Amino acid sequence: MRPRSSFLPGLLFAAMTLPAAACWLDLDRLGAGLPSAAAGGGSSSASSGGGGGGPGALVLECDPCPEGGCTPVSVAEGPASALGAADLTVGSDGVYWVNQEGGEVMRFVSGTDAPEALASAVAPRSLVVWDGNVFYGDDEGLWSCTADACMDTRKKLAPSVAQGTLGRVAFDGASVYWTDRGMAESDGRVYGCAPGDCAAPKAYATGLFRPDTILASGGQLFWVEFGNGNANGAIYQGSSGGNATTVAGGLVFPASVAVDNDSFYYPSWQPGGTIQRCAKGTYCGGPTVITPSEAGEKPFDVAVSGGRVYWSETTNGAIRSCPASGCGAEAPRVHASGRTGLSRFALGKACIFWVDATDGGSVMKVGR
Repeated sequence: MRPRSSFLPGLLFAAMTLPAAACWLDLDRLGAGLPSAAAGGGSSSASSGGGGGGPGALVLECDPCPEGGCTPVSVAEGPASALGAADLTVGSDGVYWVNQEGGEVMRFVSGTDAPEALASAVAPRSLVVWDGNVFYGDDEGLWSCTADACMDTRKKLAPSVAQGTLGRVAFDGASVYWTDRGMAESDGRVYGCAPGDCAAPKAYATGLFRPDTILASGGQLFWVEFGNGNANGAIYQGSSGGNATTVAGGLVFPASVAVDNDSFYYPSWQPGGTIQRCAKGTYCGGPTVITPSEAGEKPFDVAVSGGRVYWSETTNGAIRSCPASGCGAEAPRVHASGRTGLSRFALGKACIFWVDATDGGSVMKVGR
């Protein structure tokens, strides 16, 4: 097991670094008609309010909580299943996550009694799941496997530039894409390849300043250049064919990006930071501020679904949301708070899921 210097959400570049892995998903397809599961109280084998069945019967289900303020329940917690939980994603069959300190790729799916380890890995920090296939990044590089037999089928698709430099991962059904920080501050790269032909990955971008989050949406790629806090962060929009342009620049720690049909959204990971919205397809010279500035407690991860924008805050361990048009004078809705190690989160059809690396680690959920 490799010790970690910090579990602060996603920043462990030199002194800090970003966690990993996300891709845009069609949330209307997630969990539709599927039984699911979660644990209540303090058990890692969970039962969720909102239905009967065994421990794994309701992993994707939550009681509705449209106004926020409901009590979260546990999907998995403790060193046995969530040690250093660093990133997660929602699949059609359940919830998948990586334990950076525990060195595991995990899942909890419908019809099972408890979380299971799919594979061992060297400090994994990112993953994405698509149609029974898992792609994850660890200190050694990018890997793929089939979810039902991950250890037997896992394959190293590409090495990282150096140990621990691989960032986050996306998949569009044909190609897998990832970011890599490289060997120096401005040595970041974006790569992509077909999983079956990754001997010579295509370089989509080079010379980036700490790239991290990447996602695929509707034939387009979006990725984040994190920067060093001196207003040198940026958001890029490209295509699977390889052309990319800067669509937002001069940003302070844009830690993630989310998109819907018309817009992209990003946070500014700093005290008093806000969530901002820009139109897709053109350079954004005047973003729309979604959140009131006084609500910004270092917003970090961001997602959008159902006409609302959700974000995590690392100062107070909260998940909040506003209408995609902006909160205006209305206070953001609070879905979770007081989660000291909260970083990445993911939206399912009925639930908000998140990882927390503190106190042995946990994967939690609450109704949307």
